[in-house]
This record gives sequence, C-alpha cells and structure tokens, in this order.
Amino acid sequence: MTLPDATYQSIMHQLQHNIPIRKIANNEQISKTTVMKLSKRLKSTGSIIPSKKKRKSIYDPFIEKIKERIRYYISLQKSLSYKNQQKSITYEDIYHNLQAEGFQISLSKTKELLRQEKNRLKKSYLDIFYAPGEIAQFDWGQSKIQIDEKTKTIYFAVFALPYSNYRKVYITEKMDSKSFCYAFKNFAYDMGGIPPVLLIDNMKIAKISASYRKNEVKLTRLFTDLSFHYSFNVRFCTPYKPNQKGTVENAVKVVKNKLISTNSTFKSIDDLRKFINKTFDELNKKKHHEKNDTCYNLMLHEKPLFSPLPLKEYIYFDEVERKVRNTCLISFRGNSYSVPEEFKGEKVLVRYADKVLYILSKKEDILGKYKISKNKKKKKYRIWHMLHKLKVKSAGFDNSREKRSMPSWLQKLYEKTFNKNTNDFIALLEIIKKYPKNTMKKVLRLNGNDYSSLTIEKILDSILLIY
Repeated sequence: MTLPDATYQSIMHQLQHNIPIRKIANNEQISKTTVMKLSKRLKSTGSIIPSKKKRKSIYDPFIEKIKERIRYYISLQKSLSYKNQQKSITYEDIYHNLQAEGFQISLSKTKELLRQEKNRLKKSYLDIFYAPGEIAQFDWGQSKIQIDEKTKTIYFAVFALPYSNYRKVYITEKMDSKSFCYAFKNFAYDMGGIPPVLLIDNMKIAKISASYRKNEVKLTRLFTDLSFHYSFNVRFCTPYKPNQKGTVENAVKVVKNKLISTNSTFKSIDDLRKFINKTFDELNKKKHHEKNDTCYNLMLHEKPLFSPLPLKEYIYFDEVERKVRNTCLISFRGNSYSVPEEFKGEKVLVRYADKVLYILSKKEDILGKYKISKNKKKKKYRIWHMLHKLKVKSAGFDNSREKRSMPSWLQKLYEKTFNKNTNDFIALLEIIKKYPKNTMKKVLRLNGNDYSSLTIEKILDSILLIY
C-alpha cells in the first residue's frame, strides 16, 4: 500500500522520536503491521519513503537476438550436416560465427549464454496431479535371484496407485499374456475392485497398432476381453516416455534395490513371495511423502471409487492356429479333435484354457468344444462333423472309432431304435442337425426314454411338437 508523502514524513518523525508503534498506527489510521514494516525499512535503509526509481527490465533486444542465433547453432548439431562429424559445435565456434555476423559480444558472454540455452533445453517433466481412485499404473520387472542355490530369472508384475502410492507386486513365470492375466486378477481381488483406468506402456500383449490421427489404438483380444469383463479403460504411455507412469517405475526400482541390498538367497519361490509381500506391506504402512497419511490409509479412501468386481471370474484363453487334415481332425497337445467337413485343408483357431478348448473359424464362429484330455494319442470325434463321410462309408461305420466316440444315449438310439441301420440313422442325424443340439434329448424325454418303441415318424412328430 502506498501512502501520501506527508504521511510518510509524519510516521518517520514519530519513529525517530521513539513513539510507540500502536500509537503511531492510531494517529495515522493505519495498521500496526504497516508501521512495523516501515520501522524495519528505516533501520535497514535510513528512510521509509519507497524508491520511485523504476526497475530495469531484464528484456534486452540485443541479447535476445544473440540467443536466437545460439539456438540456431545448437539445432545444427542435430541436423544432417553435423551427424557425420565427431566434433560437436563449441562456444568458440559460436563466438566466431557471431562475430562474423556483426554481433559485438565477448567470448565469456557467449559461453554464459550458451550454457543458459543448454540449461533451458534440458529435459524436464510436468508434475501430474492424480485424483483419488482415478487410475492404476502397471509395469514389468525382472531380476536374477538365487533360489535353491540356482540362479533364476524372476519376473515381477507391479501395480501402483499414483494418488496413494500404494503398490502391489506379484511374481510370475514369464512376461506374457497368461502371466499378466494371473497378476491382474489377483490385483483386482486384493483391491476389492478395479480402477477405471489402467496406464501401461506399449506392450505387445496389449497393443496391436495405433493411428496417430486421433490417438486411436487397437487392443489385442486379451485386453479387449479384460477391459470389457472388468469395466476399465486402457491408456498407453507415449513411446519412450516412461516418466508418464513414474509411480510404478519407482516401485520396480524398489523391488530390484531391495533384492540387491539384501543379497539374499531363497529356498523357494514361496519364500521370495513372502519376502516381497512383507517388504511392500511395510512400505505401504509408511507415511506418504506429500500427504499427511499412510499409503495404506490413502488407498482405503480410493477403494470406494473403484468399479465393483464382476460376478463371474475371468477365464484366460490362449490361442494357436491349426490346419484341418483330410480326416477332419486337428492336432493339439498330442491329441486329435474333429472339425466339420467343410473346413478340410483350412486353418482354424484353437482357443484353450486349462481344462477346455474351443475350435473357431477365422470369423470366430465356434466349430467345436472339447474337454482337454490328459492322456495322449486320443482322437475325439463329433458325429455331426462327418455325416457326408459316414454316408459314403456307411458299410464300415459299425466297426469305426467314429461310432465308438458317440455318447451312450446316441449309441442306444443307433442300436435299439434303428437296429444298426446306418443309412436311416445318418438320414435322421442330417435332419436333426438343423435344430438345436439338445433336440434329440428333448425328444427322448418326451417319449419316456423308451428307445425300442421309437420310430422315425415318432421322432419327427415329437420335433414338430417341441418347435
């Protein structure tokens, strides 16, 4: 606040005569704080009247022109003309160039301005703000560790919540789709929900391609299914910009540093898992470096903002491609599985989990579903897949593996209802194939599962009655 000159003179006169600050404030109708500041100014400068001299501007048009030229010379180091040279441009080179251009500047000033411009160009990062429950970050880590007196490469799936700095680490066998799925499912259930956004780098298991026109990203089948099942969005970092997920990058460093600093050997993977869980439980209970609470308590504030867990657990399916042989079979893990005849010689997709596999066309229509056999060299047929072959080779059907692979209720139908008449039996199968797969079981239940009294006419009448 600027006061009139007469007021400044009056206050200065009173201060010089040791009048109390409170009384001066009352006399001049100003605050005590203002009087105290003026008193300090009097002691330090000998006067309380503010200087009317204007502050000199730091902008100098001459220096700014020199800086522009220096920026130009710095850019030359990245251009093609300097890429093939071992020697980079120096402040002496810039000085001589500036002199040749007519700038009157000293060598030391050139050196100073060059240093300032290089400092200005140094990489720096934005301090990104994260709201509670907004996002989770993920990254992989790996380290060589002594386990059971053997050096093994161990992989870590690391998740971090940037708001609370809460971190979870999971040991995995590999850095692949199955391992990520295992880690993500555990993280989701440990958190009791799913953050609305998952920030990751450009992993091959997540990203197929990108269009930079509108930041369009094509996800892999795994991440398309995962994001749909758990209701979250996937966000990718800019390539070669790991600082965009700095929280989880620091968590990965913590894992590695802890393992290096302890220099421990572990009896098993379980011992290593217990060590890592204990380490991060202790870290999560520490106070946040910026907020007045522990990382664990801050995470508890985030949990209500997460999406709820789905009712059904996500089942991971891996995928391979197989070619259908002329026998209508494909090979998978030492066993053979049948495919419809029209796909002979075609390539199909085999999508499999631990206990079940699906065979799909290239358009992803389901062609067959099988339980995965633990035994080897087994052949699993579906009689519906090879009706044309059976019609042509009907004479040998009774002794074929195709007949033996039929379910028991269908074998009873063949033997008791059709008296092993292959042609009539296959004719019925061709009719039933047009209806839902449980049609024949409904017909049998409708007729009291009496195979002997059934005829083709009764079966057809029952189908019309059902549909």
